[in-house]
Amino acid sequence: DAATVTPLTSSIAVTKVADRSTAQPGETITWTVTVQNTGAVPLTPTMDDAMCSLTKTGGDAVNVGVLDPAETWTYRCTTTMGAAKVTNVVTVTTDDGINGTTDPQRSEQATVNVLSSTILVKKTADKTVAQLGETVTWTLTVENTGQVGLTPTAADPLCTLTKTGGDTANVGVLDPGEKWTYQCTTTMGD
Repeated sequence: DAATVTPLTSSIAVTKVADRSTAQPGETITWTVTVQNTGAVPLTPTMDDAMCSLTKTGGDAVNVGVLDPAETWTYRCTTTMGAAKVTNVVTVTTDDGINGTTDPQRSEQATVNVLSSTILVKKTADKTVAQLGETVTWTLTVENTGQVGLTPTAADPLCTLTKTGGDTANVGVLDPGEKWTYQCTTTMGD
């Protein structure tokens, strides 16, 4: 009698996502990795994430410690954003316990862009030459050249600044692309 043998296959599907696509420096990002056994044999996965230590948060319900066929495990970890864009890569290696077979391995990545917070400050005077006792009006312009709203505090050691314009959209927040204007007056020689 002839027998037909169907080889068992081992394969996995891996996804990696961040809880948001943009962040400011210092904000915490939560990374979520899912590993699904899409093959026909139980697997033992090993996770490698250079940025953070992954913790299994769900899915290991049947044979504890074994990724059973059709089972999906979920892992999470957090990192604090620095000043540059981050691409976080996870590599999942598995062992199917069958010697001589190629065990599945997959890498996935997720990227978070860092929003910049930058300003451009310009100070001018209403005249370039002034006599003793003459008044000079100083104008300070603060422009948000970054990507996030800011709440700046403007101060001048020579006089008390008064906001004279520019705060039109989101009152109290210097929105990206917005310019605020301040003015103050001093008397030369004071």
